[in-house]
Amino acid sequence: MNKSRYQTYFTDVSTDTNTLYSIIHSSHILSIIPTNSLNYSDGAHVHNKQSATGVIANNSIIYPDLYGSGIHLMLSCKNSGVRSLYLISNTSVLPPSDNENCTLDFTETLHLNTTEPESDNQSLGITYGPNQILFKNYGVWENQTVTTSETISFRDHQNAIVFSIPPLYAWDNSSQDSVILLNKTLQMTLSGDLWIQIHVPCIWLSNPNRILPVSIDPSVTIYGSTTDGYLDKLNANYTAAWESITGTIRDTYDYLTIGQRVSSPPLTLYTIDRGFLFFNTSSIHDNASITSVSVSLYGKNKQITSQEFNLTIQNGQPANPHAPLQTTDYDQRNYSDDGGSLNTSDFITTGYNTITLNTQGQSWVNLTGTTKLCLRSNRDINQNPPTKTDPNEYIEIYSAEKGTGYKPKCIITYMLSLSITINFAGNLSDIGGPYWQPPGENIKLDGVWSDGYYTNDSRQHEDWIYINLSVLHPTGASNQYTAANVSNVWLQWLCNTTWTNWSYEFKQAGNYWEYNTSGFISTHAGYDYSFNIVANDTANNSYCRWWNKTGIGGGYTRRFVQLECDPIDISYTPLYLFNYTVGTGNPPTYLFCDRDIYDRLHQDQGPDSSLNDTGYLSNYNQVLDDNMHLRYCNSFTGFFYDDSICAKTLIFNNIYYHIWSSSSDGKINFCWIKIRAAAMSGGGNNLIQFDYSNDSHSEIYWNNNLEDYNDTYYLCTGFSKGLVDDHNFTDNNIFEFLLDVYDWNKYPSVICNRSICSFILINIPDNSTLQNCDSDKDNLSDWQELFITFTNPFLADTDNDDYNDGEEYISSTDPNNFKN
Repeated sequence: MNKSRYQTYFTDVSTDTNTLYSIIHSSHILSIIPTNSLNYSDGAHVHNKQSATGVIANNSIIYPDLYGSGIHLMLSCKNSGVRSLYLISNTSVLPPSDNENCTLDFTETLHLNTTEPESDNQSLGITYGPNQILFKNYGVWENQTVTTSETISFRDHQNAIVFSIPPLYAWDNSSQDSVILLNKTLQMTLSGDLWIQIHVPCIWLSNPNRILPVSIDPSVTIYGSTTDGYLDKLNANYTAAWESITGTIRDTYDYLTIGQRVSSPPLTLYTIDRGFLFFNTSSIHDNASITSVSVSLYGKNKQITSQEFNLTIQNGQPANPHAPLQTTDYDQRNYSDDGGSLNTSDFITTGYNTITLNTQGQSWVNLTGTTKLCLRSNRDINQNPPTKTDPNEYIEIYSAEKGTGYKPKCIITYMLSLSITINFAGNLSDIGGPYWQPPGENIKLDGVWSDGYYTNDSRQHEDWIYINLSVLHPTGASNQYTAANVSNVWLQWLCNTTWTNWSYEFKQAGNYWEYNTSGFISTHAGYDYSFNIVANDTANNSYCRWWNKTGIGGGYTRRFVQLECDPIDISYTPLYLFNYTVGTGNPPTYLFCDRDIYDRLHQDQGPDSSLNDTGYLSNYNQVLDDNMHLRYCNSFTGFFYDDSICAKTLIFNNIYYHIWSSSSDGKINFCWIKIRAAAMSGGGNNLIQFDYSNDSHSEIYWNNNLEDYNDTYYLCTGFSKGLVDDHNFTDNNIFEFLLDVYDWNKYPSVICNRSICSFILINIPDNSTLQNCDSDKDNLSDWQELFITFTNPFLADTDNDDYNDGEEYISSTDPNNFKN
């Protein structure tokens, strides 16, 4: 394996294995040799080392049954090096010990080899603890024994840290309180190697409440990325510097500056420095329950006249800060809360300074990607300026660019929790639903779960929901998840903002847990329904997962559905082209940063491309007024179906377009697409192409205030029938319908309001029916309005000029243009 600046080499284990694995960094080699037997500290023998073939799983190698049945070793290659994890999944292999003070001892021999010429015996130096207490100097042998629970550091001839062993822990899955810090003993051998012994207390191991597997060393140290850096702002006015939305990027230095200062007269300038750290924490298991997090920063410089401050960690995730840093990452509005702090009176410049994150700070760790943190002075946060008599209040820490031994690091301890996967939530007999399995949107909904999953915030005619789960428990070698040790699974039901009790119990069906609310939970139209899943293991530990989806900006948001809604027949009903609004509520805000992500938006669909070109189709509960709805893009615009309408099942037979549009080349294309993934352009079903000079029925000037976009809009209508394939739509997959209006690279735009209305009609009746129908009572048949006057058969006065369409038709004025 090769990760970061380290190369790592592994071998299989045999009874005469000398070296299990070696880590190479520059001219230094650290080789690890497992001892031949596992023993208690009182001398009792547990088991000899056995031959074991390494099993590769992602970036890990598992050596099963290394010290007898159920005692395994897992080695994981991380960005920061190699993590060694012993797993005990079968305590029957352990003989009883009557000595409560004894420990189970895992022992390894470390060969510290370097090719540096300054070394007499090719042996690295060793220090331990936060104060870097000397165990042995570089290149010498030391006859001493030390027991410590602190970090052990291996140093080169320049005293720089090359390798390190962080604090080690033991834990199981009974509770977070089960995590204990372990002692380890260091001793030099006569051959110059380091003998290290890890002590697991027997009284802890033999506790009857212990839930297997027991893990030795669940901690991981993540080192900062070279994308770290800081931004500063200089201004003669402190408020201007503090409120500025941009700063100067400083991301190439080997240090970060955090704090504030003011220069002396005659030129008084305030400087505010804000730092940013990035840790790739994706190697931590997705089901990890974090028990502690600390961030360690190596001090470089401290410039404080007299005003100390709290070096504070804030959060701006998921959007901020960016990697690489952007000038707008300086904006203080992007960051909030206090995840942990350190007062600068305790800040040192001779080693690491540790900030222990509080519960809120721990929640900021991103188990699937990069954890991004902001460092600020609490006086900056509180907008307290430095004074001319007390001008300096800033510190400097080394950045990742400084290299090994100085990088910012994030130390995380955790335990594994139950894994709950919501496979399905909806009606298996329906069709449609999200393209990706929520949340996360990285696994396609497929197979038996592919159809009927309720679309987010949709209106369903069913008065029930069927929920299917996989609930697994971490057991066995490498913490593989199985269905064992799961005792109960409960449904917690949410109606608007009111939670019901947990009396709804899932039933196990093979490898799944399932529950159908039909006959057990009453539902009514107009209420938002959601749920949580609460699972217990055999030790009565609980884990909760809520029904969620990936929301705006990449964060999770709760899914909802409305049940027992009255289906509405949308056949031959005008569906007008509305904007999605910017702001909260329904419809919701769409952000540009989400444009290429599936299933993040309100209807589980992606926007057509960007913030300005996505709209929705509606008639019910929406009122056309003088407010102009404008959608525009350099190539295409798209309109999804309104998710506030519960639609009756229909077979899509034909479509009628009545749309006001413009483009830079005098041409436009209308089509519709049935799409489950993201909106795409470039053609679809019932494509009709128009040339404004020949095909438009009316034109009007409206200033859209957009550069490159034409301000003259043309009314084009078209009717298409005889589809190659008729499409069935239900109240669930109707949200896959997309109207596309496009003209590639020609800046198309679409407008709609009460006087200039754009709409479509689905499934218009046959000619005979239309000719014998006057829906709006304007003395024109619906057939005349659709194919002669090209007006709206459901509005007596299409252009809203106080003259109905029949009157304008008789007087030869334009019934579609209120100006004529």
